[in-house]
Amino acid sequence: MVEPTSLAAQASTLLVYGMLATAILLMAQKTLPRCILIYALQTALLAGIALVTALATGHLELLFIAGITLVFKVGLVTRLLLRVMARIQVRREVDPLLGIPASVLLVILLTGMAFAFTSGIPAPAGALAPDALPVSLAITFAGIAAMATRSKAMIQAVGLLMAENGAFLAAVSLTYGMPLLVEMGVFFDVLTVSIVLGIFVFRISETFASIDTTNLRRLVD
Repeated sequence: MVEPTSLAAQASTLLVYGMLATAILLMAQKTLPRCILIYALQTALLAGIALVTALATGHLELLFIAGITLVFKVGLVTRLLLRVMARIQVRREVDPLLGIPASVLLVILLTGMAFAFTSGIPAPAGALAPDALPVSLAITFAGIAAMATRSKAMIQAVGLLMAENGAFLAAVSLTYGMPLLVEMGVFFDVLTVSIVLGIFVFRISETFASIDTTNLRRLVD
């Protein structure tokens, strides 16, 4: 019979690599609403990791974190971003700064770099998913890559939120969460940033009839 801890480790590892897969999948998309939904899936996987970790380690405050992750990030933030997309009526990344195959290859290379950078860092004793650190770093790199290689403000916003998911994965999987007050502050910061980004994207669309951030160069003139 398989021990419960072993099952938790397998489930946690599967969810961690699921988050990495969504990061690669997001970089392969040109449809903006689909990118938002993939971000929502990634965040739901993060909530699942918090749930599994809470049940396996007895850090029951992570149950609360899993719940508010689903409510705030999967629910409110995703709904906000989709609502902005419906208002501005822009659905596709017409002219990305880097093509889709090159974007996917870039994320794969960044993932390899993340594993190489962390190869000498041992996982904490009792960690359910020993690869959580390199995967969290890879997801953070992927979020930054999305911000740097895509011209649409909405995907750049999703890239920022994905990078935050990477940092939060490390906190949940390796340290079993930050102090509760800090975590609550992070959630409200993410919600605030999402609202500001939504307003920012909407204003760009109103001003330039596009959400291509390269249009902001006109303001320099």
